[in-house]
Amino acid sequence: MPGEEALALQEADSGVVRLRAGDPFSEEMSALWLGVQNLGFTLVCESHENLLLAEGTLRNLSRHCLEHLHMLGPGSEVSKPQTHKFLFDGASSTNITVKH
Repeated sequence: MPGEEALALQEADSGVVRLRAGDPFSEEMSALWLGVQNLGFTLVCESHENLLLAEGTLRNLSRHCLEHLHMLGPGSEVSKPQTHKFLFDGASSTNITVKH
């Protein structure tokens, strides 16, 4: 990963927001977010899930997106939300939307 992207990820703002039951989720959820320069990454978790582990997963996924999709480098053309599908444990998958 180029040094600029690695530094941007280290300096990224992050946080967690509790989402009440209702629209769009029938149960209470937590949303972890990570802001890397002009990009936002979000991972929605069920209330019983380990948020520390989820944060590590979000940072890892963000790092892979930055590295493989070249989202911060010269010539980057991230101009509209992009959704990428990731496979976990060989069985379950999730969609991650990256918004500019």
